[in-house]
Amino acid sequence: MFNQIFNRQNTINLLDPADLAANRQGQITETQKKRLAQSMWQPLMLTSLIILLVFIPLLLLNASLFFNTNRAPGSSLPFLLIPIILIMLIVFGFLASASGLLRRAPAINRDLRNQAVRQTSGELAFERKKGYYIQAGERQLLLPPSRNTGGLLPGQHYAIYYLDESEVVLSAEQFGAINEQAVKTSLRHILAQANNFTEETLQANQRGEIPSEQRNHLLITKTAPGLVLLPITLVMLGPMLFLNTTKNLSFSLADLAPFLIILLVFGGIAIFGIIFMARYLMDIFSAKIEQVTAPARKHSEVRSSGRSSHTYYYYIINELKFQVKHTAYNALIDGLTYRAYYLPRTKTLLSIEPIDVPDNY
Repeated sequence: MFNQIFNRQNTINLLDPADLAANRQGQITETQKKRLAQSMWQPLMLTSLIILLVFIPLLLLNASLFFNTNRAPGSSLPFLLIPIILIMLIVFGFLASASGLLRRAPAINRDLRNQAVRQTSGELAFERKKGYYIQAGERQLLLPPSRNTGGLLPGQHYAIYYLDESEVVLSAEQFGAINEQAVKTSLRHILAQANNFTEETLQANQRGEIPSEQRNHLLITKTAPGLVLLPITLVMLGPMLFLNTTKNLSFSLADLAPFLIILLVFGGIAIFGIIFMARYLMDIFSAKIEQVTAPARKHSEVRSSGRSSHTYYYYIINELKFQVKHTAYNALIDGLTYRAYYLPRTKTLLSIEPIDVPDNY
């Protein structure tokens, strides 16, 4: 979460000539030092801010209640423990979602003091849980937090400059010209892994077909909300309808009012569930696939509802928005040209492939 707030909107250039020249000499530029310091301390600053905004007001409120009520001190103890429990949950959440750079902070500080710049060679790799990183032999080097991959592309071989103990990448130098076919092949496999489709599925979508495995997966994942809402509605309305119709045949308006309110609420839920399912069912069984080809970018939105908030992730291709999972969001590299295959009514992404890699990327 903290990475997304502070770092995922930033873009860095690991191929920067000035940084590269300094790293070749075993030096670390001020820009790189500042970038590493920000990536380590910004999540900690966010946690401190949450503590100030949440913990201290609750503590003051509890203290006021404690001193201005006639309760015995012991009776207020459970209530006074609420801020402590909340702060423990916040700290736990911070530790669970803190970036790899923050966990490596002591090693990074030692590397910076010792100017411990090392060189190796490697390629950009991807895993669903880790996102992008550099595979250098048996070593997995950590990329600085960024919206993208710092200008690096999969399928290319690079000279990598990194910090020795913390294994954080500082800069990179590309060997030779961009091999467009190698980039497209590697990136296609990465996008398939992140978006849960196979090479066979992609080929079927290219022919305008939805294979049975993909159709079954869509039926399970996309119509599940509607399938859940309908049984809940029937369970809630069934007993109410039975009791009200078997009790007697004469009802006053006061007797009917609660039943009508419940009927309207759960009837609305049922209608929503039916519409929700119908749109996806028509899309899935229409056997019609549309495609769009254009440069793509990724986009995230934080939506709040009361006290809770949720982040939604999208691919945007030619102004079409396709909602994806966080792992899929991380896999897309902005600025390349992609072709997306999707269902037209619900804009459900079926598969995606890279089409063009600019020479000056």
